[in-house]
Parts: sequence; structure tokens; C-alpha cells
Amino acid sequence: MMTIDELRSVGRMLNSFLSMFRMCFKTVSGRQRLRLYVQGQLSDVQRKNCEGIALKIGCNVRTLQRFLESIKWDEEGLRVRCQKIVVQDHSHSDAIGLIDESGIHKSGHCTASVSRQYNGSRGKLENCVVGRSKLGTRLSIHHFLTAPCLTPIMIA
Repeated sequence: MMTIDELRSVGRMLNSFLSMFRMCFKTVSGRQRLRLYVQGQLSDVQRKNCEGIALKIGCNVRTLQRFLESIKWDEEGLRVRCQKIVVQDHSHSDAIGLIDESGIHKSGHCTASVSRQYNGSRGKLENCVVGRSKLGTRLSIHHFLTAPCLTPIMIA
């Protein structure tokens, strides 16, 4: 069981952490909704979706849904900031970087980035989505840095 002072301390630490990403959200409401969403993700709520979080923290479900679907934010800036934090807080002479390319077979064309391309996990050309993951690791600390899907260039 946490004391009131410990709970306040956690709140201050969360505010401090989220302030590192202020520049990624143009509006105050975007930053406020980020805080609500992160609080929900860190809570003991069973269903970590917009509805479950909103009901737990006492806000309108549509407010969190709107945050995830339409609030403009700098995704690349947020990714870069996370990577800088990892380097700043966890760099070590024993650290290594890993790059993993994974392909997932897809039979249709409706999923983003699906096309006929080389799927390394199956060793052949086929309709698939290919993602490249970048990770950093040292001893027992592992950091997932980024995993964009590769969008193939169509050559006529």
C-alpha cells in the first residue's frame, strides 16, 4: 500500500516524464489527453482500451477516442525523443544494437504496405508486409526503438 506522499511523488514523476514530450503536441488539450491516456495505461484497469480507461478515470469515452484518432502530434519527434532518452539513460560500453527484418504473409491487398516483395521469414517473393525493428540491449535491459513498415517502391 502506498502512502499519500508516495502517490504524490508518482504523480510528479509522471508529470516530469510527460513534460519531455510537450513539444510533440501542439495543443494543451492534446497534452492533457496524453496524460489521461498514460494514467489509464498505468492503472489497474482490466481493459486497456479507450472505454475501459475512460470509465476508470472518469472522463468521456469519446474524449480519449478523439485523442487517439484525430489529435495532431509529431510522431517522428516523439520517436526521436524516446531514442534520445534511451541513449542518455541507458548507454553502456557493453550495449549493442539489433536490426530485425520480419515479413508477414498477407493474402489480400487491403492492409497498408502490402505488396509482392521478398519475405525473408519465408524465403520467397510473395504478398506480404515487411517491418524492420531496431532494438538496443545491454545485460538485462532491452529497448524497442522503432518498427516502421517498409513501403515498397513500385517500378513500372
